[in-house]
Amino acid sequence: MNAVARAPMPAAVRGAAWMLLAGTGYAVTGAIVRHLAVTLPVFELAFLRAALTLALFLPYIVRAGRAGLATRQFRVHALRSVLTYGGIVFWFFGVSAIPLGDYYALYFTMPLFTIAGAAIALRERVPTPIWLAVAVGFAGALIIIRPGLIEVSFGAVCALASAVTYAASNVVTRVLSRRDSAAVIVIYSNFLVLLIGAIPAALVWRMPTGEDAPFVIALGVASTVAQYCYTRAIAAADARVVQPFDFCRLPIAAVLGLVLFAESS
Repeated sequence: MNAVARAPMPAAVRGAAWMLLAGTGYAVTGAIVRHLAVTLPVFELAFLRAALTLALFLPYIVRAGRAGLATRQFRVHALRSVLTYGGIVFWFFGVSAIPLGDYYALYFTMPLFTIAGAAIALRERVPTPIWLAVAVGFAGALIIIRPGLIEVSFGAVCALASAVTYAASNVVTRVLSRRDSAAVIVIYSNFLVLLIGAIPAALVWRMPTGEDAPFVIALGVASTVAQYCYTRAIAAADARVVQPFDFCRLPIAAVLGLVLFAESS
């Protein structure tokens, strides 16, 4: 008797699942950065993040070879890398300056920017219920951060700047994903971020200690998983479908901040 073939998972479900995994990975990455930023400069952490991601992708790079990594969208990859590097630096400065829960509450203007950008630049249709879902999620973020009770700070400005740059990067990622795989997008992004961030990192470099080493490795692993899952999510479905699920990052980050750093929002 022939086995019944499994029906393929709907694109929206795949995208939501990838985004939930990505949100978890990014929340963990933020917690690690908050710990490491006490002793290591942000520009160095951004460089190490890219270097470790490339190291983890090395087996794939060797197996794929030049043909497997070929792209006709190098300029678009370069644009995404510039935006991504800006997002990383703002992100790392932000999570090192204010509590994790407060940072992500401000950062979650990003889905609004991403959906708006996709609607304008890519002409993706955004039904009213999707806008309402994102608005409800953002309202929840505002309730947590208690606007008016927290002064505008360097960390808050960095959170908003990171939201804008990552939203632009997300829209560019959607364009790239039409021709290139998630792995290729992540590899090009980190290679170019490595080049962009080399000089800033060299100017502030501090040699990581033995105590820092496990956290630096964990930073690379968590960040790589998050980047890959996020790229898969954006490639799987429209921004209007997957972006609301990125709000899972907020409660996870709040719990990590409470448990690891005794932060309360």
